[in-house]
Amino acid sequence: FVTAGLLITMALLLCGCSIIYTAYDQVLPDTLTRGIITDNVYSSDYAGLSFTAPEGWTFTTDEELAALMDMSVDALSDAGMEFSEDALKKQVLYDMQATDANTGANVLLLYDNLALTGTTGLSEAKYLETTIKQLKDADVYEYSFGEITETQLCGQSYQMFKADMTDYGVSQYYYARKVGKYMLCIIISLSSSGDVSTITNCFAEYEAAPTDTAQSS
Repeated sequence: FVTAGLLITMALLLCGCSIIYTAYDQVLPDTLTRGIITDNVYSSDYAGLSFTAPEGWTFTTDEELAALMDMSVDALSDAGMEFSEDALKKQVLYDMQATDANTGANVLLLYDNLALTGTTGLSEAKYLETTIKQLKDADVYEYSFGEITETQLCGQSYQMFKADMTDYGVSQYYYARKVGKYMLCIIISLSSSGDVSTITNCFAEYEAAPTDTAQSS
């Protein structure tokens, strides 16, 4: 089983993200806000979802998230606050990553700022088509790609596809939903013999988290 770090690196290098307006009467903030981690639960008003980390999973620290965005942790806003001015200049913003150190399974949630590339009119399906092309063109791993289909997650409609890394026995599931000017992307990686529903069932519709709890670090 390829390591979680390798999978995440591939996901970060080869996948982006972007947003469409949510369907559950959510009123989006004017600017993108960070999610909040309370104990083992990540919740995001902006994304309209929460994720409860299974037993044995850990969340990536703010220092590690900042490193993924090539910025200092001091430039990263506190949990629940708007992303900093420096962060908003980045095309891809990482807000949550959780990993099972025992199996290598992991979840990554990120936003792709479509406005920076002038592609705010891009649909989720077209966005994922581009992601598949990037993975193919990179020619680093041998992938087998499933069809792009619509699915429900946290009470919202997402476009998704499955990519199997056949040489490593690993499957990755890419979910995309437009929210405002961003593409919200969720990438789940696990053993090909694993059941992705054990991870998707950890997601739920957003419920307000305590406002005075900072993101784990």
